[in-house]
Parts: sequence; C-alpha cells; structure tokens
Amino acid sequence: RLYHLPALFGKPKRGDRKNTFQNKKVAAVTKKLTTARRKFNRRINRKTPRPLDKLARDMLNFKYIMEQNHLSKNDMTNLGCFYTPEKFINKIIEMADRNVKNADSYTFVDTSCGYGAFLVALNGRKTVGCDIDETAVNTARSLDENSAYYVCNSLKNFTRESVGLKEDEKIIIVGNPPYNDVTSQVKSSIKNASPCEIDDDLKTRDLGSSFLLSYDKLEADYVGVLHPLSYLIKRANFNCLKRFYKNYKLIDHCVVNSQGFNSTSKTNGFPIILAFYKRDEN
Repeated sequence: RLYHLPALFGKPKRGDRKNTFQNKKVAAVTKKLTTARRKFNRRINRKTPRPLDKLARDMLNFKYIMEQNHLSKNDMTNLGCFYTPEKFINKIIEMADRNVKNADSYTFVDTSCGYGAFLVALNGRKTVGCDIDETAVNTARSLDENSAYYVCNSLKNFTRESVGLKEDEKIIIVGNPPYNDVTSQVKSSIKNASPCEIDDDLKTRDLGSSFLLSYDKLEADYVGVLHPLSYLIKRANFNCLKRFYKNYKLIDHCVVNSQGFNSTSKTNGFPIILAFYKRDEN
C-alpha cells in the first residue's frame, strides 16, 4: 500500500507550492507504516518469542489461510483459484446480516471453500464447506473444527444430500467461486479446455458462471459471492447466466478492483463485484 500514497494525497506538480507539504505528508505516513511493520516483524521473529496478542495471532492465521501455497501456478490458473482477502469476506458476511432476517438460523455453504476462510469467519454459525482439492479440504479441517467439510466436485452430480443438507434446509451460499474463462487469450498456453468434470446443464466457457448456475440448481435462498462485474454487464455473459438471473435478484453489492487480490496482475485490474442475491419467490 505504500506505493499508492502519492495517489492518495494527489501527485504534486513541479513548481507547485504544495509540493513540499505533500511530500512531507507522504513521508510522515510512510514512516509510521514502516515503523509499525518493523515492530511487528521483530516481535514474531524473536529467538524467544513472547506470546502474541489476539490481533497478531489473527493476522498470522488469516495470512496462512489466504496463501494456500500447495498449488502450482498452472493449477491455480486452471482451477481459477484466487484466494480472498479478509476485508472482502467480512463485507459478504455484513451483507448477509444486513439483508437476511434471522441469518443465524440459516446454514452457510461454500462449495469452493479452499482452506475455509469464509467458514472460519462465520465461526459460531452452522457452516458446510466442500472443494475438489483434497489437500485444501484437509487443511481447512485442521483449521476449523466447527464446520463440516467434504471433498467433492461441486459441478458434477452434486446435490444437497451429498453434503448432508436437507431438501428444505434454508441455506446461504457464500464464497469466492473460481473464475477461469477457457476461451480467454490470457494465459491461454497453460489453460486446459476442461479443467474438471461438469454436468451438461452447468457447462459454460467460464467456471464462475458454472458455479452460479449450480447455486440455482441447489435452490439456495441467498447467494453472497464475488464474481467479475462482466457477468452482469456483458451481453454474452448475461445470456449465459439467464437461468440464474431469472430466479435471483441482486439486493446488495460492492464493486472492488481485482488488484486487491494476492497473485493477480497489479497492472491489468478488472472490476469484481461483491454481490448478494436473493432467490425470487415468484
């Protein structure tokens, strides 16, 4: 974040009388952030470390949850794995609490849970997670004993029963489903035409679109997920998701930059929407 400080205060122009003032302001904030970072690093790198306070422990745990280093770059591209910053997870949970009456009475389900970051943040509620990646699921189980985790492909022969959900159970889907457009030229040299098995009625050119259609198939009461804004504004994407948008209405949202994610391009960002949908009772 230090690199963005000049943009925050306005880039000073040569000869501008505010030039000195702005440079001092940037330098002061940079110094404070650098000092805080050094203190934190010294504290966790001591040869005989002292017990960390709760905030420090939470920072370390969440850093571990987000990094998920066991996948190669090729696997990350083909599985569409870009792990979710904590602030975006909290935003989705805030939307659920704000828009769902008695949200605690619902079961929260993440069908592409990775290391379980969403479900860890929902501690104290009924939560279910599943993922095609067995290593990720095993790690999630070790981090979170309160959720039920399953290793399965959420896009192939997936039902409520396969993850212990009742047919009439009220559920809220949460998560950051994979998005990988196999027709895109970006990283096309390492992409597989079919990254995993997918039911015929869920097949699309993008894994993220297939996941949205799977939520409709599960008849989730609410869906709170991250996905590219292009799913809503590009005609081809919208038509591909017509079944989903026929049954779900967008009731809350927030748009962010993809550059806020780890392992994504810092020069070619695109808009991501944190979207909260309600199933249309009509």
